[in-house]
This record gives sequence, C-alpha cells and structure tokens, in this order.
Amino acid sequence: MKRIVTGIYIYPIKSLGGISLQSSSFCSTGLQYDRRWMLVDKTGCFITQREMKQLCLFAVSMNTTHFTVSYLHQQINIPLALTKGERVMVKVWESEVEAITANAEINNWFSMNLQRPVKLVYMPDTTYRSINPAHVINNEQVGFADGYPVLMIGEASLHLLQSKVSEVIPMDRFRPNIVFNSVQPHEEDLWQYFTINTLTLRGIKPCKRCVVTTINQQNSAMGAEPLKTLSTYRKVDNHILFGQNVAVPAVGNFDVGDEITVVNYLPLSLPT
Repeated sequence: MKRIVTGIYIYPIKSLGGISLQSSSFCSTGLQYDRRWMLVDKTGCFITQREMKQLCLFAVSMNTTHFTVSYLHQQINIPLALTKGERVMVKVWESEVEAITANAEINNWFSMNLQRPVKLVYMPDTTYRSINPAHVINNEQVGFADGYPVLMIGEASLHLLQSKVSEVIPMDRFRPNIVFNSVQPHEEDLWQYFTINTLTLRGIKPCKRCVVTTINQQNSAMGAEPLKTLSTYRKVDNHILFGQNVAVPAVGNFDVGDEITVVNYLPLSLPT
C-alpha cells in the first residue's frame, strides 16, 4: 500500500482552531502561516488551552488577504503577516523572542472575549527561534509551536487508540499538521528521512502529549481520555508519546494525495 498525505492542517494562532487545507508550502518555520501568531498575557508569556480551554472555540478561517477569527457570533479580521508595529519580547516555553504586537482593536477584542488583558503577537521573518539544540543539524527553526516545526500522525496510530477507547477520539485532539494513511500504527516514530513529493523531511522524535489532548475541540469539554488509555501502552520515561515531530530541511509545496516515501529509519525501538 502506498503511503499518501490524507490531511494538511495549520493553526495560524497558537492554541486556537485549525484550518484544513488541500495544499500547503513548507517554509523555514514549518507549514506556511502555521503558528506565527500567539496570544500572550501582560507579562508577554504565551497563553494556550492548557490554562484557557475555551481557546479551542475560537474558529479560524482564511482567504488571500487575512484570517478571520470567529467566537460567539463575533468576528474579527487578522492580517496574514505583520511587518510594522510595536516590537516586544515574548516567551514561549524556554524561548524568549521578538514579536510584533497587533493593533489595539484586535487586542481589545481578544481581551474582551477572554475577560483578561491579552495581546496578539506575530513572529516576523527577522525572528529566529531554534528547535531544541540537541536535535539541530542545519539551523532548523520553529515558529510559536511548542518545540518543532511539523507534527505528523499516521491514521493507523489513531485507529489503534480508538480500538482501545470506548468514546470517539478524533484526530483534531492531537492537532497534527500532516496526516497520512499509514501501514502500521506509529510507524512514523521510526522515520528518520522521508520524502513528500520531491521534498525531504527529517523525523526528530515522538511528540510528548499533554492535557490539551483531553479537551473536546468542538465544545471545550474535558475528560480523562485519550491520555488515560495512551498511558497504558505509549508511556516512555513518564512521557506519553503520540505523533512524530518533524524538521523541515528545505522549502517547497505539497498537496493532499502526494505520495510519501521512507528513505531510512531511526535506530530506536518504541512501544506499540
């Protein structure tokens, strides 16, 4: 069976709703437009669904000129990118980087709907945020994603989980960028280099999962799954693993339906 890309997703604003695409482009920080925007508190620290689960209810759409964020029958437009505005230092995990602040109208809209003072910030091309130095080979960088440019998950990995859980766990719980019709569950964990179309990508390491996976992305309800079940067969060194973090050594376009070819495998063994 050929492995092909079956889904492409971007999350323009970190921890808000995602957008399903039929085609996309790899850029230096991952997929084009993916997590270049982020909400921060008054200290400049990042805000996610971990502390504000209602962020999943902010839907995001896009056209050729802007993003539209919708929440409780309200909407506001966000530029695809910023080059001008107040420059501030913001923090996402251990990284402190320069970002550009959105205008007052946008910041007030988010602050009003979240009932706390927040700002929306953009990572310009002039900002460099490295992936974990232990995994850098060619100056790979990342936007405002937690740690790595791309998250990839095979459908067979979700099917195995679903066979062990009584409730429905959709793929959006894991917020992947690329989904594919895998041959074996979690085979993506072992891919070191692989190609999509003519582009070569590098698998780094499996993704450590957090409480966000337990939040229903349609209604913000929270439960024990899927972490409860994953902990029984996907726990390594006290971390629950699901999906593969991927680096982007080159830029280029790709589409749903493109074939994936594994070039070589990582020298490790993981639980299945």
